[in-house]
Amino acid sequence: MSTLMNLENDLNEIVKAIAAALKVDVEIVDTDLIRVAVVGRLEYLKGKKFDKPGKAYRKSIDTGEKFIIEATGEDELCIGCEWYGNCICKMTVYAPIKGEDEVVGVISLTAYDEEQTKILKDNMDGNLLFVEKMANLIYSKVMENRMFKDMVIIKDKLDQVMNSIDNSIIATDYEGRITHINQIGMEKLRISSKENILGIKLENIFPSLQYENFLNSEDNCLKKQEICNSINSKLDKYIVNIRKILFKNEVQGMVLSFENYNNAKSRAYTLVNGDKPISTDDIIGQSNVMINLKNMAIRVSKTNSTVMLIGETGTGKEVFSRAIHYHSLRRDKPFVTINCSAIPDSLIESELFGYESGAFTGANKLGKPGKFEIANGGTIFLDEIEAMPIYMQPKILRVIQEKEVIRVGSNETIPIDVRIITATNVDLESAIIKGEFRADLYHRLNVIPLIIPSLRERKEDIILLANYFMDRFAKVMGRNIKGIDKDVEKLLLDYSWPGNVRELNNAIEFAINLEDNEYITINSIPSSVRDSNKLIENKELNLKEIEMHYIKNALNKYGWDENGKVLAAKKLGISRATIYNKIKNYQLENMH
Repeated sequence: MSTLMNLENDLNEIVKAIAAALKVDVEIVDTDLIRVAVVGRLEYLKGKKFDKPGKAYRKSIDTGEKFIIEATGEDELCIGCEWYGNCICKMTVYAPIKGEDEVVGVISLTAYDEEQTKILKDNMDGNLLFVEKMANLIYSKVMENRMFKDMVIIKDKLDQVMNSIDNSIIATDYEGRITHINQIGMEKLRISSKENILGIKLENIFPSLQYENFLNSEDNCLKKQEICNSINSKLDKYIVNIRKILFKNEVQGMVLSFENYNNAKSRAYTLVNGDKPISTDDIIGQSNVMINLKNMAIRVSKTNSTVMLIGETGTGKEVFSRAIHYHSLRRDKPFVTINCSAIPDSLIESELFGYESGAFTGANKLGKPGKFEIANGGTIFLDEIEAMPIYMQPKILRVIQEKEVIRVGSNETIPIDVRIITATNVDLESAIIKGEFRADLYHRLNVIPLIIPSLRERKEDIILLANYFMDRFAKVMGRNIKGIDKDVEKLLLDYSWPGNVRELNNAIEFAINLEDNEYITINSIPSSVRDSNKLIENKELNLKEIEMHYIKNALNKYGWDENGKVLAAKKLGISRATIYNKIKNYQLENMH
């Protein structure tokens, strides 16, 4: 469509005004020689293209000059016209519609009788000036239309750019009235339609954001992060960054990027922890028990029910919890892990539920979200749940039932949507009988129990795992280790692995560090594993006696003090909490 065709309605009004003023026929033709607007005898041809045009219109378009034809039908510019030699026109004035470097069409005034001819001739200079002014008016309309189209395109591009940004964006004018907002921003503020926010003053959205001081300052960008409550929800807090929009050093408005405070904390947590996604395909194991367990993990991942992973230390309970999260609909949300035995009892409530400003001495002045808030929308993994203090257990139960948390030092409830996965290596039913664990919490956590088998229960996976660890450590250490000696394979299969997969991992890492040959030999295997067969050959021992033997040996070697216990646990491939529990349960201190 030509430039003038876009202004058809406006041009029709203009030609009517000219015809009414001068009492002559008026025609506007575009560069494609289409009659865009017509008033007079040829009005029936409006919208039609010249079948056999003369050269007059084309001359005006090509030269950008105005001129008059008095001998219409006989002038050489009329050659080629279907009415050439038999024209009913008496006189025509042609004026180009043009700018500095382009012609977009021609406006013509035509006399068909003596009266109209007299009108044109009697005031020729005035008529030429008038038609030239009208041509300029039309061209200004063309430019206005182009500018409007450009503004629409620019606005559309701006909207597309803003909607392609992951952050929530708002733009305002110099008075702080909202002119733009992207889709993510609308979703964050829970606004259904732009009409509900455009034109509204910024303080009506973020009441606590005092931006006037910033506008009057010399700073162009507010680097300080402001935490503001949105007017739509007193529970939501946002981190808001502001930048001035400047034109010729004058403030024309502001651009704000804002993000939900807790979501920002969740992402920061994930970045800091650098958690790599783990699927069931990453879990090494081809035994029937492992295949069935991985299939079960995938099935339960599709629900929101609580899962309890039960298994000895080192069996890979956290790996399974990550796989369940990966296969769930929450995979793009945070996965937060907490080791309940690693947090002092006095801090565990603030760690899990967060705290408000001034809740206790040394508290962050902005407060701090707890791990449940950080995990909102995702999954929280409570490892060694048996270590959860008894006073905290009813509070965890309330979180499960009410789906909300209360920060330390606050009375305000914060709704959360979190899937809970727990893990334990002890018999919680026995702990319930002893009064160390609440029965009601146990039943809420144990909706879907998954038993993680020990390495002794899936011996067909031992060599598979050993080769996997060997390849990994050899590559990391730059060692040319090609395989595992057959005698070592038999030793690994015969060993009881009280530390399970973690202990096997440690044993292979130990061997890669010491081995000088291309194959791992028995001499490179840790003595705790290498000498186990001698012990078993001399005496048939049950699992408890084997565990007692290796823990005592490790403590005798590294020391019975706290540092020795930590080092012994590390060498055995078990956690600090586990070795303390074993020492207590087996009463090893009395044997020392």
